[in-house]
Amino acid sequence: MANEVKIEISAKFERGGAPSIKSILSQIDKVYKSPTGEEKSAIDTLKILGTSGVKNENISFRLLKVAKILNIDGYQFIQKITKKNDPFLTDIDALVNKIAMDYETTELRVKAFREIFNPYYKMLKNEVEDTSLRAVFASKYYPNAYSPVIKPLGTWIANYMNTNNNFQIILNNVSQSLDTEQIYLNFRSTGMTFEKKLFKEATFKFEYGGLGKNSNNGGIKFSMK
Repeated sequence: MANEVKIEISAKFERGGAPSIKSILSQIDKVYKSPTGEEKSAIDTLKILGTSGVKNENISFRLLKVAKILNIDGYQFIQKITKKNDPFLTDIDALVNKIAMDYETTELRVKAFREIFNPYYKMLKNEVEDTSLRAVFASKYYPNAYSPVIKPLGTWIANYMNTNNNFQIILNNVSQSLDTEQIYLNFRSTGMTFEKKLFKEATFKFEYGGLGKNSNNGGIKFSMK
């Protein structure tokens, strides 16, 4: 067709499909060849969050590891309730599934869980909706039962990195060094609009896409502000 235009678009940069920070890890060392102490600390944290493919180290594992490094109040709360100095996901799993085993109905399980974890949610200024908790406590066992504990931890870490100057400078310097374009296609009844944004001209923020019923649903990502 004479008016046909072929456009190649990478799905990982679509609106709503924010790329993982894994996609910029290889670029970090090119931009920061001699980082300061504070820069290296932030870079090491990003590498922990962005590295994948290691056996038994999903995003929930890595978020808990970063929470330990930052020694945030939420991590100290997890230490207290699991009675472990170095808690693992399995420790949280055991605690949450024990609540499920101890009560006969979903509503009683959710109530018991909230009695323990509402202070934790307030501490992190983020919580999990009852719909997700009902999914977790629908039976006496749930795989990845740590999810309603890890999800708000991941959101807190993303928010922390968005308000920390070192993380923001690194994210923007590295992202802006990429020769990448983000394409927006908006379809309306009157037609289609096309918008192109260059990474080198944009600023970015961190996001976490995990769910209260599946904290491994999405990792730490970044998107244009």
